[in-house]
Amino acid sequence: MSFDVLISTLTGVGCHEFDTDYTSNSLNSNPELVTSHFECQKKCKEHEECKFWTMHKETMKCWLKTDNQLKTYDISRISGPKECAGMIITSN
Repeated sequence: MSFDVLISTLTGVGCHEFDTDYTSNSLNSNPELVTSHFECQKKCKEHEECKFWTMHKETMKCWLKTDNQLKTYDISRISGPKECAGMIITSN
């Protein structure tokens, strides 16, 4: 069985912020290695205090965050929330 993930952009902004670093309030001083930004988001979902996350695209390191108050442009990062509004997972 395979799964397709459909991401709705009803907000007009989308869920994941490419080229964006949430620079403050990391929960983990030693970031975890992940295989994708979707896995980084999953790590956030598994941590009760996590609300947001940031992943470095080259090193694949994932930082879990308590907020996204400080955002900076960084071409090497992808950031996002714990949950994406409008994300639908369907099976084939």
